[in-house]
Amino acid sequence: MNNVALMVAMGGALATSVYFLSEYHQDQADIHVQSFMAGMETSAQSTSPLDNGSQCGQIDDGFVQFLPSGTQWSITLNEPSCGQAELQVELPKDVNPWQLLERAPNAKVIGQTVTWPLPLDYQSKLNTPYITTLEGGQTDHNSGCAWFKCGGTSTGIDLYPPTPSFTYAKDDQELHTGNLMSLPTNITNDNSLELGGYCEGTGSTVTIYNDSSALATVKCQCPQPEAKIDEKTNTSTPSESDAITENENQCIWTYPASITHNNTYLFNIKESDWVNNTSQATTNFEVIGDLYADPLNLTLDNDSGYSSTDNITNNTQITISNLEPGSTWEYRRKGDNNWHQGNGNSFTLAANIVYPIGTIETRHTDAAGNSRISNYAETVITDTKSPVFTSSMTNSIDKNTLSPTAVVYQATASDQNNVRYKLSGNDASLFVIDVNNGNVSLNNTNQNTYRFIVTAEDEAGNTATQPVTLYINSAPTWQHTGYANCDRSIGRKDAIYSCQQGWSNGAPLPCSGPKPTGTASCPIDGVWSNYSACSKATCTSPKSVKTRTCTPPRNGGMQCRRLDGTFTSPANLTEITSCPVDPNSCKFVINQSSNNGINIANLVSGSKYKHVTIEISPNVILVAPDINSYAITTGSGYASLKIINRGTILGRGGKGGDGARIISRWQSRYKYWFGIDSTTGQDGQNGGDAILISTNITIDNKGIIAGGGGGGGG
Repeated sequence: MNNVALMVAMGGALATSVYFLSEYHQDQADIHVQSFMAGMETSAQSTSPLDNGSQCGQIDDGFVQFLPSGTQWSITLNEPSCGQAELQVELPKDVNPWQLLERAPNAKVIGQTVTWPLPLDYQSKLNTPYITTLEGGQTDHNSGCAWFKCGGTSTGIDLYPPTPSFTYAKDDQELHTGNLMSLPTNITNDNSLELGGYCEGTGSTVTIYNDSSALATVKCQCPQPEAKIDEKTNTSTPSESDAITENENQCIWTYPASITHNNTYLFNIKESDWVNNTSQATTNFEVIGDLYADPLNLTLDNDSGYSSTDNITNNTQITISNLEPGSTWEYRRKGDNNWHQGNGNSFTLAANIVYPIGTIETRHTDAAGNSRISNYAETVITDTKSPVFTSSMTNSIDKNTLSPTAVVYQATASDQNNVRYKLSGNDASLFVIDVNNGNVSLNNTNQNTYRFIVTAEDEAGNTATQPVTLYINSAPTWQHTGYANCDRSIGRKDAIYSCQQGWSNGAPLPCSGPKPTGTASCPIDGVWSNYSACSKATCTSPKSVKTRTCTPPRNGGMQCRRLDGTFTSPANLTEITSCPVDPNSCKFVINQSSNNGINIANLVSGSKYKHVTIEISPNVILVAPDINSYAITTGSGYASLKIINRGTILGRGGKGGDGARIISRWQSRYKYWFGIDSTTGQDGQNGGDAILISTNITIDNKGIIAGGGGGGGG
């Protein structure tokens, strides 16, 4: 703002008067008013020479450049006394004359004419160049006008850019009301923030920017005080009470800035005056739009217990998230009168209370003053009390009533919520428990006393334990435990009985009464008979054997085992075993009758045996084939020959003739000798011999040996 000092020297006392031409804003007119200050100073004697030799002093009209453009002005000197000068301004019709004055107690306003009395020796002290158009079209540069009267029309020249101010951002919503520039936060929840400040005057415009982006351009607005009308003089004069103060004297700009949520603004302004001088941008003022508080997320910290989704818990902590920086929060149970101040990011619920859906509340107040209530969306039951067992610590069961599904113990615990059960302890693996109703069944009955621990857990995870002793009671009994070894020769086995002692609550009970007895059939194994006598080896079959027979098994017994390890079968129950034989001896058994006789040499032909025995079986008849042959011919070369006759040995009989020879016997060094008598019949044929002996021989005759009969003789 430019100030113009008007100084007038007058004789006499020292007096000072201060005049202001105020900044003026006119929306409709293309004018600009620059305020000035005129300082009136008197001195004892004027030192300024007068133009044209005038004694009234010099009048400098440079100040008129600051009047509204088109204003008619004149200064009149009161000649010849030179005691008074008068400034008269005729303002355009669209200009409020009171806008020119801040303090003018001596001014007179009639219509658009404003008149000031001025002391003589008036001189303008200007710090800026000026051009004044004088009356009559003359141009005077920084010089006084005609001493008698001068005047003209102001041109309103302005060479300096304005210096606007950005002084407030007004928030009228909730927590932060007032000027954000003077508050500790620049966060607003006002969606229409009033921006404003001071500007130069009429004809100026102010452009509002968000950083470098222009938002809008507004006009500078100036105050217009009301004047009081003097009814006697019909003049209007501002009173002291109506005088415009220094702040009121300044012109202002305002702009309603739209604010959106979660956006940051960097507001600044530039001002352009009536001659398009443009100011520098003001410093950015940051504003953060926060129109509403975000909802908080509420989470049950730990849904304890055997279900992680039932919201029944002994952990009563609720965790919150999505908390905005700089925010505060509170919590309560819905319906309570008081809110509790929250700290950190969690709070604790009261224990053993049911919180229905939506009754856990938080209230979140963000830095902009927005407030929002958030609720936990599910029912929460806080339970910190453990179950209480009501079932006994011991139980007795009759063993005869046991089965894999029989209930041997009923675990029962009371709690405000559902309870589940489980087993632990040394014998727990032998039992099965129904987790929901606590029924315990036993899948092993080998013991008479069992011990285990029952744990009851409620839905919140609170637990209680109870040790349990289970007795299996039974009466003592004799138990048939098996049989003694089977006597397989007779097929019988004896029963074995032992005492199964009874139990009564862990104490043993012995058996009483006589011990039972009994037998049972069992397998009879096959049995070998005694061996038969060894058979005699023959010359053609030089082996000796013995035979035994298996008596068949019964009742599933085993067959007889042969010497080679195999077993007999029902179809073959006999076993033949070799007997030892003399390798130098043999025996030949004749089992068939023959009319052709036998030659022992032929029977044992090629044999290595030296001792030969010929046995003629009973009912066997050996007959010589003719009278010239023998029933038995011994042959020679034996160390010994023995004939055992149990049959009949006959020589062939002769045909009738000279009569038959007889067999004569005599004793010699052989046992017997048979010969033929020389006496013969004359007519009959001689009979044949029974045996022809050519070696040492022993005859064991228990049969018949006879030569052939002679034929009938003469």
